[in-house]
Amino acid sequence: MIALCVGLRGKRTEALLDDAVSGLTQLGQDVDLRFVDNVGDLASTILDRKNKHIIAFISDVDVAMAGVLSKFNGEFFLLYADPVAVAIDRFEAGGDIRVDIRDLMRKLVQVIDIQAFPNCITIDCDRDRGRSVFFEKLAELFSGGPLTAILPPMTGADLPVSMAGSHQEIDIMARGALSPFRKLKNGSVPDRFLISRQLFVGTSESGAMSSEPLDVTGRARLLVFGPYVHLPRGHWSVRMVVGFSEELIGNTLVFDVSENYGADVRCQSKITVSKAGRSEIFMSFQHDEPSYPVEVRTFSERSIIDGYLSIGFVEFTLNKWPDELYNQSKTDEEFRSGVSFS
Repeated sequence: MIALCVGLRGKRTEALLDDAVSGLTQLGQDVDLRFVDNVGDLASTILDRKNKHIIAFISDVDVAMAGVLSKFNGEFFLLYADPVAVAIDRFEAGGDIRVDIRDLMRKLVQVIDIQAFPNCITIDCDRDRGRSVFFEKLAELFSGGPLTAILPPMTGADLPVSMAGSHQEIDIMARGALSPFRKLKNGSVPDRFLISRQLFVGTSESGAMSSEPLDVTGRARLLVFGPYVHLPRGHWSVRMVVGFSEELIGNTLVFDVSENYGADVRCQSKITVSKAGRSEIFMSFQHDEPSYPVEVRTFSERSIIDGYLSIGFVEFTLNKWPDELYNQSKTDEEFRSGVSFS
């Protein structure tokens, strides 16, 4: 029986398929190597019952592909790479860490659903052992029965935009947003994400929020928005750490959480600034559609406002409420570094 290796055209997919062909050839297996032009053709190939032995590399895990895999009769396996290491690798290769984090979270929340399929086998594929594990699994599956489908490590496409920043900042951003996904290796769902200020944008200046306070002087408007990250299904509590200048005392600010790029507001909190310095905003919301990015926004209500606003970080916690006691000291220490709240 000939093994069919198929994937979309692209440097990363071609490299992975070359590895597959090499491994199968070493196993004495005849190989038919093909490349398709779109996801639809890839899905049709996967579901074609004529293909008894197929290796399909799927570079973009989305809802449609999850639907294809849910209909797939054979076993498939997921090569799982450490998402924090992947994000750092992308950054070192010239990527924008903010884009990388959002892209990886989008893919990984879909992987949560895919991992629940009874025919999915997960392999921990770190950078050092990935190739050898891949070959070992090829040999195991071909000796025991037909090989069906493979999802590649979460590497994604090359990203051309670069972002200046220290490695310490990059590491904090990646760990806060992506390290919870390491639980997927054990079959658990991530339950706490820390999103740093760099994933937010202030409307009064271009680019990401920095450690410097944002000048919000002007008319009533949207002040800060972001981070456009994807979360697993569930009921989430939100803790947003902010800082106000003295000029903002007495002003009313509105904070909300929305999905689908602001179209669906899930919760809202309105506060009147009573003191300068650090404050915490608490909200909670139900999240049912992981494919929708989650946005946290800050608005001013008064027609004219004067002062400065700082963003520290936003913490998303699954099934936790503000009155529950849990350790915040490490979170605050890591994310308050270099952030001014006065």
